Amino acid sequence: MHRFQRFAALSYVWGDAADPARIVFNGVHGFPVTRNLHAALRSLRRVGQGLRLWVDALCINQADLEEKKTQLGLMKRVYQQARKVISYTPMSIED
Repeated sequence: MHRFQRFAALSYVWGDAADPARIVFNGVHGFPVTRNLHAALRSLRRVGQGLRLWVDALCINQADLEEKKTQLGLMKRVYQQARKVISYTPMSIED
């Protein structure tokens, strides 16, 4: 990660991956993400035009266990170097 690249880091509750929402990511249509991440991205889309965003589920290859292990060790640094950290907590109503 280069210090000169300004970015915001998104902190959010992963949620259940069993019933994913789908997004367009790096030109791939139907990329699966948790519904919580989908809701966070939709909320940020309204206010974050042009915002460079670091999201662990998208920026870390979740299928590569070695990369994931390495990147998880760097997450503190990612959050420290972010221009800002956005914390997203979904609103939910429990019965």
